[in-house]
This record gives sequence, structure tokens and C-alpha cells, in this order.
Amino acid sequence: MPFRQTFGGATELVDLFKTVLGHCRVTPQETMVVYTDNHSHPHYAAAFLAAGQSLGATVFQVNVPANTPPVESGIIATCWNEADIVVDLASITTSIYRPLRTNALAAGTRILRVTDPEDVLFRMPPDPKVRDRAKAAETMLDGARRLHITSEAGTDLEVDISGRKAFGLWGVVDRPGIWDHWPMGLVVIGGNRKGTQGRLVVNVGDLLLALPRYVDSPIHMTVEDGVITTIEGGADSRILRTWLEGWHDERARWVSHVGWGLDHRTVWTRMQRKDEGGTADAESFYGVMQVAFGRDTSFLGGSNDVPAHMDFDCLSTTISVDGLEVLREGRFTYDAFK
Repeated sequence: MPFRQTFGGATELVDLFKTVLGHCRVTPQETMVVYTDNHSHPHYAAAFLAAGQSLGATVFQVNVPANTPPVESGIIATCWNEADIVVDLASITTSIYRPLRTNALAAGTRILRVTDPEDVLFRMPPDPKVRDRAKAAETMLDGARRLHITSEAGTDLEVDISGRKAFGLWGVVDRPGIWDHWPMGLVVIGGNRKGTQGRLVVNVGDLLLALPRYVDSPIHMTVEDGVITTIEGGADSRILRTWLEGWHDERARWVSHVGWGLDHRTVWTRMQRKDEGGTADAESFYGVMQVAFGRDTSFLGGSNDVPAHMDFDCLSTTISVDGLEVLREGRFTYDAFK
């Protein structure tokens, strides 16, 4: 698939960003904050400022240092809590697992996270098809109790999701108090440790997202009461064990969330390119299964605030929800997701 050339100029992005903000229902009566740090792409901020102004909103930028402790109180938090919409462009100090985000959402602010490169943004603007799949997945998972994942590689994992709230992402924040990440297109739900059991195999070609690394040798893991207890295999297994041990905290091995990708426009190999980016492609890849371990404080009922967070994105899996099959060997069998 050909990629759009990345130009790195704000003028290339204003119309696209204006369209996205239009989906987010930005109006002249609203205040919009563009949140950046010293590593954020400056042309993204300039383009969002211009796009917001063209819609008549009151817009301003807040720029913070990238490598200092997160600012959770004071004037920064006030800006987030009193804005109608925050466009979060921070490169390192992402708000997803922090009180800065959760407190602002409780205050009614809507928050749009944007991190991917330009070629990905141009390829995956908000799509009603992805929205409908995400909302259907939310409806399916809300109230469900168990999610069962299997694969020919050896995965046989039961994830307890009872009492948890699902999040369907499609890259738009169009009502107060919600968060989304453009251009993501997936559904995720928190997992409970008790009742989450089995084997997880990350096979050749699957992805360790936090590193990022496409796996060359299968990783075989045992999960007991939502905790990774054994990791077996070759070089990739050793790399994963070293990464987990480096946090010096057993909570890095606790189950965080589970879900699947829903965007038909994604490119699985995008993170293989020399230039950075492609997280949205990996997490949103049509029919990918994602299960994560580590921090889970952004999900309803989550209380594990360990800094570590590893997503395993696996192809060719079969998923059922309370006995209803939705995915078979990486292909959707449930009509609402086709």
C-alpha cells in the first residue's frame, strides 16, 4: 500500500484537523486547549490552533517540559478542567493513565489524543464504519463476564471482564467527559485478575508494542489469576523477561485490558518503517487481538498504577464473548464487525 509523503508543514494539516474538530463538534462558544511538551511536533500544534480558530473557538496552547514529573494540580490542571476540549499532543507525558485526564473528564472536558505520523492521520480520518463497529463492540462487552482467546499457536486464555466498562475508540470526542485517541479504531475493556487464567502465546510476527518489536520466536506465557507467572521460549522471551524485571515491581505482570482492532484501513507493518510511528495501525489492525499487562488506571475499576505497560498484539486468534464467537483465526465472524 502506498503511503502519503510526510511534509512536516502545518499548512498540509489544517484542513484535515478542521474536519476532525468538526466531528468533535467544536463551536464558536467553546474554549480549546492544545497541550504540548518540548518534544511535540510544533507544526501539529500550529495546525490545530489554526483549525480551531477557523471554527470560531477560543484557542490557546499550553507547553510543558517533557521530562519533568507530571503536573497534576495548579494552573495546568485548571486549564484542562475548565476547557471544553483538550487536544493532547504530548510526546512523553501522556495523560491516559494520569489524574490529569481522569479529573478533567469528571469536570466534563472532552480530550482528544493525537500522536501518530502524518501519513497515518491522512490515511485514517474518523470513519462512521469504524464508529459503528466500536459502538457495537461496546454494547457487546458491557455486561459480559468472560472473554475466551485461543489460537493454533497455543493460546488458550480466559479473561474475566465482569463488572468492567468497555471503551470503543474511533478518533472523535463529540460529547462532554469522553476521551479518544485519533486515529485509533478498536475496543478495549479492563480485565480482572481473579478468574483470568490460561496460556498466552505471542507468535512469530506478533508485536510487543512497548519495545516495539515484531516477534521472531514464539513466547509462551502462563497466566494465573491474572498474573504472568512463567515466560518460556527463545530470544524474544528473554527480552520480554528482562523488560519486565527492569521495573522491579511484580505489578508489571498483572493483567490490564483486552480487546480487538476494528479499522479496515490499517497497515500491520507500519511500525517496521525507519521513521517512528504506527501505533494506531498495530492496535487498530482489523482483527488483531490485544491483551495488555501492567498499568490499568484508565479503565473502570483499575487500580494498578505501576508505570509499566505492555500490549501484546496478536494475529490469527479466535475470540468468543460469553460463548459467542466474534473472531475466528483473525477474521470476524460477527456481522456487526464486518
